[in-house]
Amino acid sequence: MNEKNFKLKVSNQFIKLSFNGSEDFVIKQTERFEEKITQLLDINTVEIKNQIHQNSSLKNAKQSTTYKENSDIDETQKYPNVLNFAENGEFDLITELPKGKKAENIIKLALIYLWAKKAINVSSASSTEIRNFCETENVKDSNFQPILNRNKNLILKKGKKSSPDKECSLTPRGIREAEKLLTELNEAGNS
Repeated sequence: MNEKNFKLKVSNQFIKLSFNGSEDFVIKQTERFEEKITQLLDINTVEIKNQIHQNSSLKNAKQSTTYKENSDIDETQKYPNVLNFAENGEFDLITELPKGKKAENIIKLALIYLWAKKAINVSSASSTEIRNFCETENVKDSNFQPILNRNKNLILKKGKKSSPDKECSLTPRGIREAEKLLTELNEAGNS
């Protein structure tokens, strides 16, 4: 049995659907839940089927396709006075943070960085990436890891305890705080 495994994940802020199995199974489940999927995400199942068929030509035995909720505005365009996204998914902070304590600015930059990664459908980043981003913005502190550790309510860290480099992602509260900060910075850039 050398059949390829296909995976389809469809989600929005309220619900997640995931189908995993053969191509026929995934297509049948997509058709079965077509009405709900299109109601929740406002995408055509035909587009999903086409994407599945395109993936079937790939050589990897395990495929994974994620569909992002369609909305009036692309996540990468929400804060044009704060973040500039390139087509390749890279981004730059185009505003300065208000003067503040180093620890506060590290958390603010970590929130911004992780939110920007999330906006391009990357759910986490290494603490080294975040540290490098902070250093690019001239915010350096030898207590970087302890600062992140003290903010578990905003940033979730995963990895071996002995490893200095952990995978970081935003908690639901972290997402809200990042969006609040980005909104404030964006509005300040409008004035």
